[in-house]
Amino acid sequence: MNEFYSLKNENSAENKFQLTDLGNTFISAIIGKRSRTGWGESKNSSQTFFREPTEEDYNRHFANKIMDFNPTYEIEQLLEFHFKFYTKNNPSKKETFLKHIKYIVLPIIKGYKNSNVQTELVEEWLVNKMGGKESDNFNFKFGDINSPAQFQINSNNSVQKQNVEYSNENVKELFELIKKDLKKLNITEQEELKYEIRNAENKFDKGKDIHNRLLIIGDLIKDIGIGVFTSLVSSPLYEIMKPLLGI
Repeated sequence: MNEFYSLKNENSAENKFQLTDLGNTFISAIIGKRSRTGWGESKNSSQTFFREPTEEDYNRHFANKIMDFNPTYEIEQLLEFHFKFYTKNNPSKKETFLKHIKYIVLPIIKGYKNSNVQTELVEEWLVNKMGGKESDNFNFKFGDINSPAQFQINSNNSVQKQNVEYSNENVKELFELIKKDLKKLNITEQEELKYEIRNAENKFDKGKDIHNRLLIIGDLIKDIGIGVFTSLVSSPLYEIMKPLLGI
């Protein structure tokens, strides 16, 4: 019941990024029981239960691998290793692996104590994989109202430079405009956008760079259909903020 992760093989060289194969059956529970003999002596016994591993078991197995991985700064390499394994077997399903990590594995990690560092590293890897634009180079600066921000786009050997004036308040207003139209979307689309907006807002409030987050939000908007977001499109802010969203 595993398709996402590379497993250790007895016939292959040792690789620290691979997961241990859980086999055909593994111990799911050990239940202990204490009883007394006819002589009044205490007697301990236990019963071991086995079952076949499921996809959920492997997802938790991978989450534990991330939590325990040492050195921590190589977690990105760990994710990349399994990403390449999956996409080699499924070339047209790169997005499936990314969504699997984002919506299945990451919530497991967040449920563990002291997982802030691991969570941050996984989120940054996802942002780079989902929001990175190989042909585009953006440099945005947020500041006080009416402060200029320059950005540059390199695509097809062309370079364009523009000055755009926006403020931190503009970015907050952008999020609110998008939220107004969420009720028009299906549940899955709503949850995806809410998740990305929430993460972008959290990073923005901490003064961190949210460029890649905004590009992911822009991609989701384009996939759904820009025309659905009437509150955003009808706002004068839309033309100013389009470059931030990659639209």
